[in-house]
Amino acid sequence: MFRTVTLRDGRTLEYADFGDPSGRPVLYFHGTPATAGQGAVVAEAAGTHGIRLVALIRPGCGASTATPPGLTSVAADAVELADLLGLGEVVAMGPQVGRRTPSPSPPSRPTGSRASRSSASRGAMRR
Repeated sequence: MFRTVTLRDGRTLEYADFGDPSGRPVLYFHGTPATAGQGAVVAEAAGTHGIRLVALIRPGCGASTATPPGLTSVAADAVELADLLGLGEVVAMGPQVGRRTPSPSPPSRPTGSRASRSSASRGAMRR
């Protein structure tokens, strides 16, 4: 369930893989304070609905190497992990933790990367 990868810059990134291993990939970003284990809450539902939920553990949490404060490295790490795992196009999700704007995406994606970001406000979700 919990695994680690070594990123290009030599840092360690811990993540958890839940749900259907061959399902549609969704990157899950945990809230604070928490870890990727938070994704276990929806693991069964993910598997039932054909979703592969890949939950990253933020820098400085769990076995993930710490980085300077900010979310830029989180976004860049997510793109790199998606590429390392061969996920192709992904959807990103996570709990609302007081921000009404999406977290920053990396300034540029590596050539050939198909990772993308999708976000919606709570208001847009109501129907």
